Amino acid sequence: MRALPLTLTSNGSQPSLTDPVQGRRPSPTIAWIEVGAYALVIFATLPVAPYITDFFERLFGNEEAIGGVATVLLALIGAWALVRVVRQVRAAGAANFVWLMAIAAAYAALLARMEVPAEKVHFLEYGFLGLGCYRAWRRSDRDAITPFAALLVAYTIGLVDESVQFLSPWHTWWGFPKRTGEIQDAVTNLWAIGLAQLLAWRILDPSASRIVPSPRSVRHLGSAAAVAAAATCVFILWTAEFGYRYSDPVAGTFYSRLTLEELRRIDTEEGRERGAILDRHRETPYGEFVNKLYTALDDPHMHEVRVHIFRRDRYLRKRNGAIVDPAKADQAHHFGVVSQREDDILRTYFPQTLAASGQALPDEWRAWLDQSDQALGHPPYASAVSNRIIVSFTRIHVALVLPIGLLVIALSTVVGARAATARRERAPTK
Repeated sequence: MRALPLTLTSNGSQPSLTDPVQGRRPSPTIAWIEVGAYALVIFATLPVAPYITDFFERLFGNEEAIGGVATVLLALIGAWALVRVVRQVRAAGAANFVWLMAIAAAYAALLARMEVPAEKVHFLEYGFLGLGCYRAWRRSDRDAITPFAALLVAYTIGLVDESVQFLSPWHTWWGFPKRTGEIQDAVTNLWAIGLAQLLAWRILDPSASRIVPSPRSVRHLGSAAAVAAAATCVFILWTAEFGYRYSDPVAGTFYSRLTLEELRRIDTEEGRERGAILDRHRETPYGEFVNKLYTALDDPHMHEVRVHIFRRDRYLRKRNGAIVDPAKADQAHHFGVVSQREDDILRTYFPQTLAASGQALPDEWRAWLDQSDQALGHPPYASAVSNRIIVSFTRIHVALVLPIGLLVIALSTVVGARAATARRERAPTK
């Protein structure tokens, strides 16, 4: 593989690239200030993102149109980025184009799985953040481990982003929707950051991968890893929602922040009152109800029942829209099964609340959904409602893992720094 064009630094020693990652060569401090400014822009858009989404939904009349608008915008951004990159790599050989197409395909595949347009924009934002962190880190430590260090720094910034969403005082000050930070969102950001590091490592700065890391660089990597590990554990302990996964022989798998005993007790003792609240709020926008009035943190029972109703009704509308087209029969049955199983969950675990809400499905509509289930042979189902809560471990596990993880990172850093020193001592001098 041919290398990209190189120039020498002012002291004639370490080579530097004339590519989009490097461009001009500011000091490390200035580069990190630029990264910080970009991160602040991301944070500043958090409180208004739901209102932007609502604006497009009102403008086009349906939620599907928002996805189309987001797709066009993302395609324009992607085309611009592709042109910028291609200008730099076209002289580097066909292998680089293969890598470029593979990375682009990975981005497209991950974006296609995201239903919420705001998530797609956020995903691209973190791709650019990853490149910015690489560019800043390489000002002081440019070697084979630069992508890993930059990934850890950008990931930690993503945790700060999620923490800002969790604290989010804007909903109190100015009436913005209340948002929650989630470790799953930070992991999604990590995918975007990782693909950006792969882009820098294989295409924008391939010669760096052949530079032996210095002991200082290894120590800096260890520090970044320790900060990222500690931030992850603190974030989980502080913000994560823990709960339970349940398997019902009829409804399928669903998730809840409450135990089965709590679900039954609340529905039995408070179902009528809660159903009456849902009935009064029939005209209240769904986003306002679940993000401001009854959030998962403030009232998990009311929040979950409203989300189950929303998902049931949404897929019922999709089923009714697709059933008129014979070519979409299987798709219509799939939508019908989703609606049916959400209704099963509501009938089984929120019966009093559902009955008092006046939002139980008529028997005729329920019969339509049962036909879809029979047509597909009662397929397995896992509800997407609350499926991001943590069910596989507890806060105690996290608290125990943190000190062990920090110890492993410290020992690995010491060993790695000594190995880097030995390699540099053995390296031939020119």
